[in-house]
Amino acid sequence: MGQFISEDDIDKVFEEMSTKESLQEKWLRSFTNQQPHIAAWLLGESFELLTDEEKDLLFFLAMVIYEASKRKNGSLPEVDGESLRDAEELNWQIMEDVKATTFRDRISGFFDDTEQEDVLAFIEDSLVEDEEDEPIVTKVGREPMFLGLKTVADVLT
Repeated sequence: MGQFISEDDIDKVFEEMSTKESLQEKWLRSFTNQQPHIAAWLLGESFELLTDEEKDLLFFLAMVIYEASKRKNGSLPEVDGESLRDAEELNWQIMEDVKATTFRDRISGFFDDTEQEDVLAFIEDSLVEDEEDEPIVTKVGREPMFLGLKTVADVLT
């Protein structure tokens, strides 16, 4: 298990990735070269029902998690497809056992059993719209995106 990734660690990476467009291609190349299984999985059938905007956001948020983890823990080993599938299956199994109906209530149990609470909070905050913002993430896309990003965090942190 890697080091704790704080809200501050995540915010720094998020701010850089959001504002330094000239470096975005470099980060994208680094991410896809060093984590090809994660990149392919994010573009695969698990996320077919997402809108194009949601797919872009999913990939961007996964890159933020990757970069924050890399900065905190040094170089990260390449995640294989089997580890990714196992983590995804476990997360979906946990979610299927939840009886709550609201999104926040459905994901609250994930916070009880994590050492990376700030990463999960970042994911949650990124998927729940602010009152004044136009929502990017649909209600249909929110849960698979959360579980996908939680899976990425599980295998990278």
